[in-house]
Amino acid sequence: MVPNNEEPPEKAALTTAADFIKYTTALGTGTLVFSAGLTAENVDLSGFAKACLIASWLLLAISVALGVLTYSRIPIKLAEKNYDTQDKWFSYPGRLHQLTFLAGIACLGVALIGALI
Repeated sequence: MVPNNEEPPEKAALTTAADFIKYTTALGTGTLVFSAGLTAENVDLSGFAKACLIASWLLLAISVALGVLTYSRIPIKLAEKNYDTQDKWFSYPGRLHQLTFLAGIACLGVALIGALI
């Protein structure tokens, strides 16, 4: 049993996950804004680099949407005092958010390398 003045470890895990989702969603949004600036500048991109840039935009947009969806589930779980991190409306969108974020960053990296070559 958890004493009254301490939070259950599951609640701490949920709030830590909320912070992580919040940060990666903000990073994904910032990366989208940064990469959109590449089109405004006079940067010559090859066909492959353009395809990678468009893929990164798509992946990052999906990541941001899933991040918002996942993050919006957290207040509901906290209000219900349900600290289960394996909830299907929390864990699956959260995992997809992380995977699409990493894939979007990788595609952007490939596009930037392609722009430099």
